[in-house]
Amino acid sequence: MHSAEDVMATVHPTMVDWEPPVGPAQRIEVSGEQLYGRACVRCGCQLDGLMDSGYVYTTTTAGARLPWPVKACPHHTVQGAA
Repeated sequence: MHSAEDVMATVHPTMVDWEPPVGPAQRIEVSGEQLYGRACVRCGCQLDGLMDSGYVYTTTTAGARLPWPVKACPHHTVQGAA
């Protein structure tokens, strides 16, 4: 039997609601790697130095919102964003 993490890591990109640390919420598409914080939530790179970058929310079939802490590369963090 596969874990939820195994399933999500192989799922095609999905639309989520992202609430960054600063600024308005956004509707974005993410991969399983981005959802699990192993890749930048904005560009998908897997560089060292990924930093916390808020949460994305997925919705269950019952309508519950599930929070997922995400990471961003130095270029896409609040301090590095232009």
